[in-house]
Amino acid sequence: MQNNSRFQDQVAIVTGAGSGIGGSTAKLLARDGARVLLVDINQADVEVVASEIREEGGTASVAVSDVSIEEQVQRAVAQAVSEWGSVHLLVNNAASFVQKGVDATVEEWCKPWKTNLLGAALFTRFAYPFMRESGAGAIVNVASTSGLAGEANYATYNSSKAALLLFTQCAAVDLGLHNIRVNAVSPGVTVTPGLRAAIKRSGSTYEEFERTWPEKQCLRGLCQPEDVAQSIAFLLSQDARCITGANLVVDVGLMAKK
Repeated sequence: MQNNSRFQDQVAIVTGAGSGIGGSTAKLLARDGARVLLVDINQADVEVVASEIREEGGTASVAVSDVSIEEQVQRAVAQAVSEWGSVHLLVNNAASFVQKGVDATVEEWCKPWKTNLLGAALFTRFAYPFMRESGAGAIVNVASTSGLAGEANYATYNSSKAALLLFTQCAAVDLGLHNIRVNAVSPGVTVTPGLRAAIKRSGSTYEEFERTWPEKQCLRGLCQPEDVAQSIAFLLSQDARCITGANLVVDVGLMAKK
């Protein structure tokens, strides 16, 4: 199972771990020695990912939780501590993709903000005391290039991701005193199940997207969940020990061409 031991004996929590970037990140951390709590609201999906980790010889457990509900977040963190003694690594990846513009309803505003920002804030709040007790820790918030620019009819989603980037900086300031690093990764368009579903809803096909989208980027490849997972793992590792409050854009050069 292990590629190396960079996360040996460390306990990691990954939210939104049932598929896509979260699932790939959980698998990578487990391969590198971490014991991983997979958090997701969809039990069927997250159990599949956990089973795959165990089949490869890794250590994984599951917490079915809504990241925007305080009691469920606290319970998930307590589960990791109960099973493995502490929390050293946290990946706030769970996301809501409500994409609406200025005509959005209160509910359409609240859903992405509760998941994308409040969820990260709650997990950080309940996990960092255990990192402090351990003497160090690392947190990565999965933001988005959508948080770096305005787009038509994306006010709800983009603003929540922009707020997550500023929260990352504030948390880095607050937690640096405890030797806890906090960084963000901002993926561009990444080939996840959510992307495929969005393409289908738009009336287009994945084949058409695959043919035309790369022209908008500096590089011609399409970003895969595993590519983003590698960047997250780097920021969690000691290779990034001098990096905190940063945002690593993983977008195949999309923003450079805008």
